[in-house]
Amino acid sequence: MSGLLGSLSVASRSLEAQQYGLEVTGQNMANVNTAGYVRREVLLAPAAATDPRGAYGGVDVVGARATRDRFLERRLLMERPAEQREQVIANALSLAEVAFGQPGQGLDASMDAFFGRASKLATDPTSITMRHEYVAAGEQLARGFRDMVSRLNTAQRDADSNVRSAVAEANTMARQIASLNASIGLSGDQAANHGLFDRQRLLVDTLAAVIDIDIVQRADGGIDISTAGGRALVIGEGAYELRVSSAPPHGFAEVTYDSTAISRDIVGGKVGGHLQVRDTLVPSYLDALDDLATSLATEVNALHTAGFDASGAAGVAFFTLTGGVPPAAGLAVNAIVRADPWKVAAGGSAAHGDNQNARALAALRDGRILNGGTLTDAWASLVHRVGADTQAAQQEQVSRQDIVRQIEALRESVSGVSLDEEAMMMMRFQRAYEANARYFQAIDQSLETLLNLV
Repeated sequence: MSGLLGSLSVASRSLEAQQYGLEVTGQNMANVNTAGYVRREVLLAPAAATDPRGAYGGVDVVGARATRDRFLERRLLMERPAEQREQVIANALSLAEVAFGQPGQGLDASMDAFFGRASKLATDPTSITMRHEYVAAGEQLARGFRDMVSRLNTAQRDADSNVRSAVAEANTMARQIASLNASIGLSGDQAANHGLFDRQRLLVDTLAAVIDIDIVQRADGGIDISTAGGRALVIGEGAYELRVSSAPPHGFAEVTYDSTAISRDIVGGKVGGHLQVRDTLVPSYLDALDDLATSLATEVNALHTAGFDASGAAGVAFFTLTGGVPPAAGLAVNAIVRADPWKVAAGGSAAHGDNQNARALAALRDGRILNGGTLTDAWASLVHRVGADTQAAQQEQVSRQDIVRQIEALRESVSGVSLDEEAMMMMRFQRAYEANARYFQAIDQSLETLLNLV
């Protein structure tokens, strides 16, 4: 009798174990599309026999284990910031490349038209129409410089705004991770924390995309997080904020930690990418544009002031540069010339109809003025640099994405839910449940027969 009762207990425990396995399998299948979910694996162990004369004790449910690979997760945290940084840079430079325009459609076209009008003016320096056209071409060229500066300044402001929003996003996630640490610490049941660990992993992945971080696993299952520069973001249940202040002279965002500026320490993630665009790439393009505007104004003005206008008076500066403003942003045609095209100094002497200076102005098109090349060459070099930077960023982005995808695929093979595998596990647990149910039924019938005999 005791042997049959023991067998009944073994069958009952086995039924519970197989039912638990079905529940875990169903949980996995239900969350196949849930972001951050880690596949659960049922852990069973043989139970010790309770009766010294019994064969076995059946099976015990140890619990469900989340199939995580800490090594792959750490590798992903190392690679994701670089991938996101290159993506931000590639996207920003793609827009900048569009702003510069195709060859022959940007400032090079305006410069070509400007020098072309000087050449036409040389054919008839007494024509007021030719003078109007030359002044208009100069205004269009100056406007092209200012528009180009405006587009690049917009790119800088956009990057700055993205820095501010990304820092706010990082602070929000740090607070959420600290809150999860508190929840995990309150519960001593690791199995009950699986859902919290899933949310923790998802938040850490997202945070690593915003800023480069390092993590330390806590004994209670929580994590401590610091920036790559060693600034603590999360310690246990406490979150430490990154702050943003507006720094002179442009009022751009400066990332600070305990009043210490740390923007230069941030190189990865979205924040690092936006800082690279705002503080390094765009300023280098603006500097090159300023050099071009300065050379243009200097060379044209040197010739124009050495010439003579239609009245025989000495020429004035053709271009002006606004004080306190970068050259490319402040380039404009002199208001005196703009108001009276007869002030265009087309002559090399005071003689009526002299065209020597107009010819010299037209010859600037081919002059070796800036870095051993023409002004058009300098513009082409700048456009080429933007294109090369864009292409390099895109190639680096593709390379980084490939690395991240490969690591994600490896992690998914360990932690992800496969419906085929879960269907197989479901059949195993189902068949085991059915077999144990029949065993339970056989023992129950044996007990009933024995009781009837008694």
